[in-house]
Amino acid sequence: MEDNVLFCGDAIVTHYLPNLEGGGPKDWKIWLDSLDCIEEIRADIIVPGHGDIITGKNIEPAIQRMRTILQKAIDTKKVPTL
Repeated sequence: MEDNVLFCGDAIVTHYLPNLEGGGPKDWKIWLDSLDCIEEIRADIIVPGHGDIITGKNIEPAIQRMRTILQKAIDTKKVPTL
């Protein structure tokens, strides 16, 4: 039986802003690419590095949330927590 669960580490987090302080725009672009890979997997359940388990219709909004945060950091060259 295939469970279709993805353990994604901190590529996706819920309920708080991700820690971007350890990197810069180049790293954040790589992170955006990893979100493409996560989408391609089409998991039914995502277990993030921190926060709640994400299922079903909540997966796409969680990925989009991360995309928005990362893209804003890239565009402004500022981390959201500073």
